[in-house]
Amino acid sequence: MQLWATPRRARGVAGLLRGPPAPPPPVTDPRPPQAMLCLSSQRYLRARPSVRLLLRGFLRELLLQRPDDVLEFAAAYFTQPELPGQIQEELGRPRAVP
Repeated sequence: MQLWATPRRARGVAGLLRGPPAPPPPVTDPRPPQAMLCLSSQRYLRARPSVRLLLRGFLRELLLQRPDDVLEFAAAYFTQPELPGQIQEELGRPRAVP
């Protein structure tokens, strides 16, 4: 019997001592974690148009008024009592009665 007749047999005793080859690594998503986070964020925003309207309105007012203190402006903008009603109106939903 010739040990070198086939590639499998050519490994000889050293091949037998190493054991079977390691299994291939598990298949993972080829996209980096940042891309997955971006996709997750896009799905979240698409499912919630009110977030888009809130941010669009805030950025519009911020760029029109150009305040020196952006944090104070943001606090005042997002605490307006009429803001939820404005967003509901833009979405085409009836306003909630307080």
